[in-house]
Amino acid sequence: MSSNNIYSDNSPQHQSLIHALKVTRVRNVFRPAVTLIEASMFLMIAISVIAGVMYMASGTISQSTSVQEVQTLNNLAAAIQQTKTGQGFPTSAAIGTTLNTLGLVPPNIKQTNGTNFLNSWGGAITFTQENNGAGFTINYTNVPLGDCKLLVNALKQGLLNSFGSGTYTMSLATVTAAEVATACAAGTPSFSTVVVP
Repeated sequence: MSSNNIYSDNSPQHQSLIHALKVTRVRNVFRPAVTLIEASMFLMIAISVIAGVMYMASGTISQSTSVQEVQTLNNLAAAIQQTKTGQGFPTSAAIGTTLNTLGLVPPNIKQTNGTNFLNSWGGAITFTQENNGAGFTINYTNVPLGDCKLLVNALKQGLLNSFGSGTYTMSLATVTAAEVATACAAGTPSFSTVVVP
């Protein structure tokens, strides 16, 4: 067998090479369908990962908003405390105006019309004078349930002593998780200086 015969058209090696090329060509014809399936699976995995990241990010943002609102509530309570005179705290309608007049509105508070206060969720913040000027309540609206729970748990007892939905009814120091869930369901928590037994 000469070396020229190895590469001739009839040699077994040549026939084997031609067969291998045909098989490869046939496989390449079906390759785009496999690539499409692979691409679809990759896309589904990518979407799942992105959805998971967005879910975790929304939880982090929510906690960040709650942390900011805890600071806002503490700042508001401290600012309102400074408005107390010999006659007590201003009337319910005058608390916001007094805060503005004295320049005591915390810088992270959003306001509309110079007197309407808004929380981080776009809900109104209003004030109520309690016990003929002896105390006050800060009322929130539009607070998501999870954020309300975080607010209550972060505040506990300090300048603000009690918590409730629409009115103060529970001591921040002793409120239970079940009471918080019930009171927060309406999205209108109130935080007060009034001590509840």
